[in-house]
Amino acid sequence: MTSSIAVGVFSPSSIANCVQWLDATDLGTLFQNSAGTTPVTANGQSVAFWRDKSGSNNSVFQSGSIPVPTYCNVLISSQPGLDFTNSSLLKSSDFQNSSNITAFVVGMVRNTITGWGVFWGHFPPTDHDNYISMRNTSGQTVINWHTANDNSIMQLGYTLNSPVIYYGLMSNRFNTFFSQTNTSGTATVSGNVGGTIVSGTMPVWVGQSRIQSEAIRSYISEIIYYQRVLSTFEQQRVQAYLAYKYSLNTFLPSTNPYSSNPWLPIVETVPRTIPTSAFLVPINTFSTVKTFTLPVASTNAGRLLILKDYLGFASSNVIRLSTIGLDKIERSNVSSMTLSNAFGAYWFQNDGINKWFLADAYLNTAVIVQPGPGFFPGLYVKTYANTGSIPNSNGPPTSSGSGNNWGALLTTTFNGNIFAGSNTPGPSSYIYYGNNFGVAPSGNNNFSYIATGLFYSAAGGTVLFQMETDDGMLINFNNGAALVNWNQQGQTTYTSGTITLPAGYTPITIRWYDTGGGGASLFRWNINGTGYTSNGTGVFFYALSNITQV
Repeated sequence: MTSSIAVGVFSPSSIANCVQWLDATDLGTLFQNSAGTTPVTANGQSVAFWRDKSGSNNSVFQSGSIPVPTYCNVLISSQPGLDFTNSSLLKSSDFQNSSNITAFVVGMVRNTITGWGVFWGHFPPTDHDNYISMRNTSGQTVINWHTANDNSIMQLGYTLNSPVIYYGLMSNRFNTFFSQTNTSGTATVSGNVGGTIVSGTMPVWVGQSRIQSEAIRSYISEIIYYQRVLSTFEQQRVQAYLAYKYSLNTFLPSTNPYSSNPWLPIVETVPRTIPTSAFLVPINTFSTVKTFTLPVASTNAGRLLILKDYLGFASSNVIRLSTIGLDKIERSNVSSMTLSNAFGAYWFQNDGINKWFLADAYLNTAVIVQPGPGFFPGLYVKTYANTGSIPNSNGPPTSSGSGNNWGALLTTTFNGNIFAGSNTPGPSSYIYYGNNFGVAPSGNNNFSYIATGLFYSAAGGTVLFQMETDDGMLINFNNGAALVNWNQQGQTTYTSGTITLPAGYTPITIRWYDTGGGGASLFRWNINGTGYTSNGTGVFFYALSNITQV
């Protein structure tokens, strides 16, 4: 099976087939004129154009001389909304209807409705009774998920002046489910009413039907319309999104997994092969680290699917996948997929190239999403055994070494602060290597290292680099050679010329080798003539893109 996870801030339009999303809490979608050119800027202003956020361009606007609603920045659960109590209407242009529907409406019934009244509907100007609408039933204090002119089955009693979330399902032209969440709790009704809808293009009506007297005369804050029947997980996610937004989350049914935790991962079983259309909910940027643990899927292999392009723009967010037991991690690139060689923990950066990850879900998989840019203190250091000859200054042919006189990979260091002095291989407060200082990795005195990362300066200016080395060294800075002496030699100090130092993070790579006997590597820098230092705190960082990823 395949499991799909989505984390972070939810967007209704991320779920497929969203054809209309009207959100009055987004002031940028409201306009005073029907052309949608004069923005609403203050309470009490008329709203003659309500822009669709789904991307389908199904906005609603004034119809002829019929009154339009007014804007209020505190209307439903302290959220903005539109006041339709003046028998107002907004209507869309014609667009194709559907036999399969999921529709959500957030509103508040303000007055006992004596006649008919429509919150929302998608029907032609000639017939609203046999199509689909969410409306009041005349003579009753109920809201009806209405089709086939039925006014008795798919309806729920309303509570005056209570914020409410309605949503209904239509499957193959038959209304099958209707839900209401308000301050009294969540109520539902099921049925099988319909069969009368005819395919065609027609407008959406908000606030009243095609008959002007059939006005809801209430408040509306949000409408989300999908032209398919959402899965249970999708219904629950949209319901929870609206409930938390309009302070109704404590009234969600206990069967909704988000009733106690809006950040809970969604796990939905689909075929084991990589799905062509997985259920997903994208995240927007956020400012705190979020951690999620995937529950045990089953005793059989499962899949955790993370669509990486929904973690934000390239390099803007970082995720860490940590697996245990038999769990493994896969990831995609443009044309292929690579399976990790072992279970364990991996950092991945949203580089805009690799689009998804898969993690086996035999056991638990922890997913940590961390806001970017994903820079960490230290440099990413790899140490290699040498063959006894001078290694090629361009580095080994692969990240695992073994070529160009570079031996096998010995160690890597890329987490935590590696500026720990002479007992830590790699660039440190004083970068010491070799048997003279007792820090040769794996007891090998004949070795090399490559340190990669970023050199940080808030203001920029100029920099001088200085290195004591035994044997050879090479410093590349800002993609150019800054200091090079790649020869066998005793401990010798070299100083670069003055180098332009950009503000911010600048790439730096240090290569060094020792072919045996005494060895040392001691690196210093002098920014803007302030004197040489080797304290790398706040200066050296590595990004996840520096790491050869699985």
